[in-house]
Amino acid sequence: SDGIVVEETLLLPATATPRQKTHSMHEAEPPDEVVPPPEPPHDPYAALRNRDFRLYLSGNVVAILGMQMQSAAAQWEIYERTQSARHLGWIGLVQFLPVVCLTLVTGYVADRFDRRRVLVGCALLSALASCGLVFVSYFQADVWLMYACLFVTGVARSFQQPTKASFL
Repeated sequence: SDGIVVEETLLLPATATPRQKTHSMHEAEPPDEVVPPPEPPHDPYAALRNRDFRLYLSGNVVAILGMQMQSAAAQWEIYERTQSARHLGWIGLVQFLPVVCLTLVTGYVADRFDRRRVLVGCALLSALASCGLVFVSYFQADVWLMYACLFVTGVARSFQQPTKASFL
């Protein structure tokens, strides 16, 4: 009984030819496979075809370039005034400390408040701090005022990053 082979003919539409199917009695019928339709190819540039996203992306590029230039200029000026590598390290600490201390608050603000207003407020606060840096640099004011402006810039960045991340 194990070696018995049964042949059966499948009836297909008139345009197809019948085919032979061979299987043993103890062998289960293979299930009919359903082939899903092919997925369209992934387009990695689909987001760039959206005008609003292009504006958002180009604005971010310009803002990041501006922040990096401001950071380099502040480091240069503080080093020129103090001739101290320790003061350069303090710049990083002053800008990073608000990010660490305000993490929970900035996440809450990004989730609960209008993101556009938060981003505009961050941009205004950052612009105000930049104007303060110009004032301190032009009038050769005390270095601690430059650190205060950089701290305000760090506060603006700490609110800006989670808000931008949740904005998209």
